[in-house]
Amino acid sequence: MQVEFSPRMPSFCCRRSLRRGCSEGRAGGLILAIVMAAMLGACGPPDSQLDLQSTPRGWADQRAPSGFQKLAEPQPPCRDCLAFERVAVIGEESGPGILSLPWQSGVVDRHGNYWAGQGGTIKVFNPDGTFLRDIGRGGQGPLEFQNARPIFSDADGNVHIFDSWNARETIISSSFTLVDTRRTWQAGDEISPLPGGRYAISKWIATPERIAFPLHVIEGMEIIRSLGIPADAEQEPLTRHTAERLVTTDAVGHILSIEPYRYLIEAWTMGGIRIMGLQGPRLNDHEIPPGPLIKDAKPPPLGWIWDIRIYDRNRLWVLSGQRKENWRDAAWEEILPDGRIVLHPVDGLFGNFYRSRIDIIDLNTATLIASGTVDRLFIQLLDGHRVVEDYPTEEGDWRVAIWKIDLMSN
Repeated sequence: MQVEFSPRMPSFCCRRSLRRGCSEGRAGGLILAIVMAAMLGACGPPDSQLDLQSTPRGWADQRAPSGFQKLAEPQPPCRDCLAFERVAVIGEESGPGILSLPWQSGVVDRHGNYWAGQGGTIKVFNPDGTFLRDIGRGGQGPLEFQNARPIFSDADGNVHIFDSWNARETIISSSFTLVDTRRTWQAGDEISPLPGGRYAISKWIATPERIAFPLHVIEGMEIIRSLGIPADAEQEPLTRHTAERLVTTDAVGHILSIEPYRYLIEAWTMGGIRIMGLQGPRLNDHEIPPGPLIKDAKPPPLGWIWDIRIYDRNRLWVLSGQRKENWRDAAWEEILPDGRIVLHPVDGLFGNFYRSRIDIIDLNTATLIASGTVDRLFIQLLDGHRVVEDYPTEEGDWRVAIWKIDLMSN
């Protein structure tokens, strides 16, 4: 008998929720008015003891055309090195501040406001979570959206909104006025800004000249360059599934990507030169097939990567979901007409199956300097060392909790 993990398993789009209509439930749990200092797994030297100058060459100066270096884990590990503080909960019980969709995509602007994409509109909340205003409405005209995705806030404080359904980038000032609109190539599953108005995207493109490349540099309607042939795939053709990548970029144009079900990190220059390959902790003990996860009585994936973000120039933060030991107690079975069994999480909440792991990697030394798990399901890393947790209410709308993470010294 075949066992299939629920079709409501968060797809790649739902891990960052970047496609309209992707509304699977994820984290559940009570709202806690606490500051949580967590003891987290194996952590490297405290912040005050890290000497980045000890590395003769910075990570961006390296060149590694192929292969992956295993991340080092220094001893002894630190303790209590990550502190979590819940700084806001957004989403209101009634009125225009209701979130009818789970967290789709969002950013923090220069004033600390949270911009949350909600299909045809963006809802803005102030730093303490109070609703400020809506921006835009459904449609195809100026300040109209079909799939609004706030991507980043630039140095001038403008917020850039991508709408792949309208093939358009909309730029809005921090005072909520329209700055500019630009036609853009239909962005992929992941998008991150580069210098000069360009972007790095992850997308499988089934054309002869693009099909081997999971990453692309775009400017407006043009693909400038495709890159990212997997170094361990012996040039095998990529599929929509094996081309999946999470992407982040730094201020000078380096592109970092990671495979969601295999902890393989690659770094590239904007010109397409491979800088490094890093191998992190093993996530799964078997290959994860595309589409509905037929498991032949095997359990769902042990883990996958939800998000990555480069902070402080030399540090990469990796957010992953790790399967709980008692996940089976939170599952119910549905028998399909063909005899397969589909496993669903109770209440549709994948926080019943998974908890979060956060790794902090020093790119200069290829060292895992902090790592650990939290019994919550975070889904996105935001600017300012923040993470996002969302959960449904009994009424069917959504709440989003914003947590701030500090890497502390002993």
